[in-house]
Amino acid sequence: MKFSDTPKPNPRNPNTTMARKRARKTKEYRNWLDLPKDVTVSILQRLGAIDILESAQKVCMLWRNICKDPSMWRAIDMQNLGDLHDMPYDLEKMCIHAIDRSCGQLRDINIEYFGTDELLIYITQRYIYVSIVDISV
Repeated sequence: MKFSDTPKPNPRNPNTTMARKRARKTKEYRNWLDLPKDVTVSILQRLGAIDILESAQKVCMLWRNICKDPSMWRAIDMQNLGDLHDMPYDLEKMCIHAIDRSCGQLRDINIEYFGTDELLIYITQRYIYVSIVDISV
């Protein structure tokens, strides 16, 4: 078939460009808020702590409430591979905030490249206090 032999676009034919453009304009989009809560939780858990604190929790009230749930903070990954001096925020303060959000449910934490003795002491003291409160209740 030569180029001159190709058929001209027919707007009634769904395979033509114009028809596809019209179909795209009328396509319905699903709202993220319509997802079941467990699916949204699963998606948000795949983000790192920095992404949750800096972005995800600011999307809407539903996401904020999910991000505040202590079960979201059982594993805190704050690994920083970049230069600490180029960071627009204080990783140690963010980490303390994430630890506080875990409400004693923290099981795994990654503070590679920025962890300090003071941060380790904070984690230790926080969990000794949580354990004592849990025992006395």
